[in-house]
Amino acid sequence: MNETVRTLELEPLAEKPKRAPRPSNGPHPVYTFAPKDFERLRRLNCTQTEAAATLDCSHRTFARFLKKREFREAWERGLEKAKVSVRRNQFRLMEGNGMPAVRMVEFMSDILLGERPGVNINVDGTMKIEIVIDSVDAKC
Repeated sequence: MNETVRTLELEPLAEKPKRAPRPSNGPHPVYTFAPKDFERLRRLNCTQTEAAATLDCSHRTFARFLKKREFREAWERGLEKAKVSVRRNQFRLMEGNGMPAVRMVEFMSDILLGERPGVNINVDGTMKIEIVIDSVDAKC
């Protein structure tokens, strides 16, 4: 039997093969937010997701801005102003009457201010309702 062996000689590649270019969605948007934008949204008690949607950016972009000191401070300042607003409304509702107003004060106090209503019944039969504050400021 006559066997013939063929060998192929390949030329070495001159360059590495290039990757296919990625599809481009255009340039990345440049966001120009001001810290006051963050403060205003937080004063409305917006979550980060809601604030990002309002500012028309992704949650990831919003979180990246919150890492910057001035934006984080504005976000926290907005929360404190929201608490003041709730407290102001509490005093306004205390002047009124009716169960819906009382329930709303209890709910908002619990959620935003960390206050828990407590009821103490004394031995002589009198009842005392007090607000217990479980916040960082109260423990200092």
